[in-house]
Amino acid sequence: MQIIVPIKTLKLAKQRLRHVLQPADRMGLAKAMLRDVLNVVADHNTVNRVVLVSDDSFARQLATEFDTELLLESELQASGLNAVLQKATESLSPKAKEPLMVLHGDLPMLSAVDIEALSLAYHASRAPTWVIAPDRHGTGTNALLFPVTDIPRFDFGAMSFRSHVQQADQRSCSVQETQLEGLRCDIDIPEDLKILASASGNRVAPNSRAFLRQCGFEVAS
Repeated sequence: MQIIVPIKTLKLAKQRLRHVLQPADRMGLAKAMLRDVLNVVADHNTVNRVVLVSDDSFARQLATEFDTELLLESELQASGLNAVLQKATESLSPKAKEPLMVLHGDLPMLSAVDIEALSLAYHASRAPTWVIAPDRHGTGTNALLFPVTDIPRFDFGAMSFRSHVQQADQRSCSVQETQLEGLRCDIDIPEDLKILASASGNRVAPNSRAFLRQCGFEVAS
């Protein structure tokens, strides 16, 4: 499996948390979440390639730290998340036959079991398959796994889940919807922070929960 992780400019990260976190803390949380995600995928036995897509200087640091590839957004001659991902996947897909996954970097509760489940769902069908992981509201798309021969027209955003399902149907692709706890909760609004802070277990989002504790949040043990 190949995984693409888009990283926006971290100075602009998590604007919807501006009422509870200062700019420096929002950036710090974004960095911590990325480390939690990469801790899971960088060494997972089903993943043979991880590509970060970003112009942010921190992405270069992460690429070195986790031994991943870095694709500079500025080299893709595209703007906006969906257009950037379109160019990125098109540039990478000819290089291997393994399926591609777009995975967002604000999923700190992601686990190795979640990645394994996505891989199993993809390989369970002989027909061309898209595996889609919706957010906890059932409207957004937090992960999308698909064949390199059938790249979606990305439509990430508030109502992307329905859009991606409709596209798969139009292309006669099988759709596997996953309901995995580590993939359901992306961190965008204050309520999401409460869910993250209340998660228990030392292996769950260790960097992100430590950062919340540093910011004064009460974090479950």
